[in-house]
Amino acid sequence: MLINFQLRGAYERFDNRIRPPAIRPLAALKYPFYLLGWIGVIAVFFLSIGIVIYVLRFSVNASETGVLQVLYIRTDTALSNTPFVNIVYSSVKDAIKLEENPSLIITEGGWKTEIDKNSNNQDLGLKFTTKFSPEKTTYSLDEPVELKTTAQIVSLKDNSEISFSCNITNGYPDGKITKIIRPDQQPIKLTKDKLEVIPITCAISNEPPFTLTTGENVEEKKVRLDAAYGLKTSAYIPAYIMQAEYLDALEAKGEDPFQNEVNPLLDKNTKQTKSKSENGPMVISIKLDDQQPLTEDVKFSTDETYDLGVKIQKSSYDWIGRLKQINELSIYLPKNFQLVDEKGIFREVDITNDFTQTDFYGDSNFKKYQLTEEELTRLNNQCNLYFGGYINEDCDLLFEKGFILADTKFKVANLDKITLDPKFIRAEVDYDFQSEAYSSFTLVRTI
Repeated sequence: MLINFQLRGAYERFDNRIRPPAIRPLAALKYPFYLLGWIGVIAVFFLSIGIVIYVLRFSVNASETGVLQVLYIRTDTALSNTPFVNIVYSSVKDAIKLEENPSLIITEGGWKTEIDKNSNNQDLGLKFTTKFSPEKTTYSLDEPVELKTTAQIVSLKDNSEISFSCNITNGYPDGKITKIIRPDQQPIKLTKDKLEVIPITCAISNEPPFTLTTGENVEEKKVRLDAAYGLKTSAYIPAYIMQAEYLDALEAKGEDPFQNEVNPLLDKNTKQTKSKSENGPMVISIKLDDQQPLTEDVKFSTDETYDLGVKIQKSSYDWIGRLKQINELSIYLPKNFQLVDEKGIFREVDITNDFTQTDFYGDSNFKKYQLTEEELTRLNNQCNLYFGGYINEDCDLLFEKGFILADTKFKVANLDKITLDPKFIRAEVDYDFQSEAYSSFTLVRTI
């Protein structure tokens, strides 16, 4: 009896603990509002994710005018700096592969590029090997100032030149001279493939004396060193072709046209390829979204064409500086491809004696198309055309990260054989880059 009584008591205590409290009729009315509140929170959460994904997907198809690209960059920056939202945003970007990766592969909005970082091109471009700094940290108002550094540069471009300039970025009296005194002759001509080491001295005159704009006895002055030089960078993307009827027959039998193909730039699951670019401050990305192999009969296109895009973008944030201007863009298509230039921004040019006329598969016939001077002018003048001038945050963002150079089409005009035929499309860009280094010194009013 005692055991039964104790067990019954324990059960009653347990039952009281797990039984929900009695709900009064009027109090019960608040629970639906609690439920609706939680539903609202969840809806806002998923709506926020939806907006983020929409912005990212929208940016993928942004036109090459630069306005929409800057819109994406500004949105990207704002979302990345918003507490809590930045966590969700980063996760979504990773999920849909829009996060710019500073390693060997860049994947941004469908622009997938592998950077060739072999020993022959890992030192391309200019790098400051010593810190840009003044000889001492403090100066009186009437003292001359010198700031020094050392740069090294390797160029793949023939007849390339480099020039340096320096400026105080936060104000100085009219008539004060700020100039590069070492090297004493500019521009400097660069030898292709040769490592050049260049000592640099920026000198700021002592006349007229500095004035302190803050009214204090101490003021910091900031100095920027610019180095403008030319580079030539190329990239390629595999483009496999096959007769449409032969491909249909393979797929009808459940056979993979890429079964025996080995290529690290080919994704056999998606049947898409990515481009590979030479290294440097800016790299080239070629976009070919369609599944391969490509055929002469394009089922989803009324004009039998495929979309082709070329973009220039910064390879990583290790490079301090920005794109200065595009000098030339060339696209090389296999002999049996034909560019469909609906915008009229390309012209076909002679490929005689061109170093790219032989591809990796031994095909010695290519067609070469160059961007017209009018289109180059438009690309280089985007700041004036769309943002009201060069002293503009949107302009800086566009030329800092890069932009689409061309958005065009092509078709497979004829076939060399009906089976799988590996080809590739190549793009080459001649551009000027402006590297930057920053420093500061302190002015002290002597009493």
